[in-house]
Amino acid sequence: MPANYGYPAVGGGNPSLTRTFFSNRGSLELTVSNAYGGLFEISRKPEFIPWSEPTTFGDAFANIIGTSLIESNLTPEGTFELITLNDLGILFHYIHTPSDPHWRGVTDLPNPGIKVQGVPSLIQKTRSGQPKGTFELVVPAATDGGAVHLTRDNSKSFPNQSNYPWSKPVRFGTKLTGITALGLIESNYGTGHLEVAAIAKGKLYWTWRDNSAQWKDFSPILTEYDVVGNPALIQSNDGSEAGNFELVVPAASGGLWYFSRDNNDGTQGPTWLKGIRFGEKEGVFKGVALVQGFGAGAVLEVVAQRAGLLYYYSYMGTPRAWVLGPVAPEKRGEPVK
Repeated sequence: MPANYGYPAVGGGNPSLTRTFFSNRGSLELTVSNAYGGLFEISRKPEFIPWSEPTTFGDAFANIIGTSLIESNLTPEGTFELITLNDLGILFHYIHTPSDPHWRGVTDLPNPGIKVQGVPSLIQKTRSGQPKGTFELVVPAATDGGAVHLTRDNSKSFPNQSNYPWSKPVRFGTKLTGITALGLIESNYGTGHLEVAAIAKGKLYWTWRDNSAQWKDFSPILTEYDVVGNPALIQSNDGSEAGNFELVVPAASGGLWYFSRDNNDGTQGPTWLKGIRFGEKEGVFKGVALVQGFGAGAVLEVVAQRAGLLYYYSYMGTPRAWVLGPVAPEKRGEPVK
């Protein structure tokens, strides 16, 4: 991100971040809402050179409140897939490829038929046995509690996106009301469980689903922590067999909370470790995104937003510490608390 903050003022939505596996392997791609309407994109090559100049796109009249970005394998070079939700509760799907950097809207996403809100979460599920997998999308329900789950079959031919049928919406977790943001992953349990972290009324909750397609009820986790914004969730390659779950979420009183769930504890079973707080002096963040680099013990990287600005942190060093940079070059490389 340029030292002179050479990108538009950030809107109220969360940033979305993905690391590329196809073209420009290891690069970071980031999208976030534009305070003046629509969205913008910036990217960074893996050599830690400066972030690119911003590219603006999307409906200039849309107030985006939630985004979710992935890189799919639907083309040999990889396709960026972005789901957005605006303040009218309308979901929209954008795509672009490295050879065609212009984002274009896709009209394949159906109206879920249920009023939705907040921050959605999109993944490509790849453990299903299908080479192209399925898209799995979850979004908070605005009324009557719970969340909505949509699945898209990617077995049809690309690029005619209209051939990709989305499922009818499935509502789940209705015992939990007031969900405002979700984070979804496919874990390596079984043949790929879907795991969801949720924020409702300032607290964290968890649910999951195996191949029986039956979602469990939401259960509270890490109850001593007050949070805001959205949960950024991944399964890292730390851990001997089942990689740890890594979760970063804005703290209600300022800064960010980092939690790790040890999925290899043979005594107590999967256990959430005590939270590590960082970035408190920057104030309260509105949204956050999280990725991991390649290789065992690779760096965790976070982009968070507050007050129209983006902040980049990495979890690195021995012992590991959260480091701020390069939003402000004079602070680059300094551990933060």
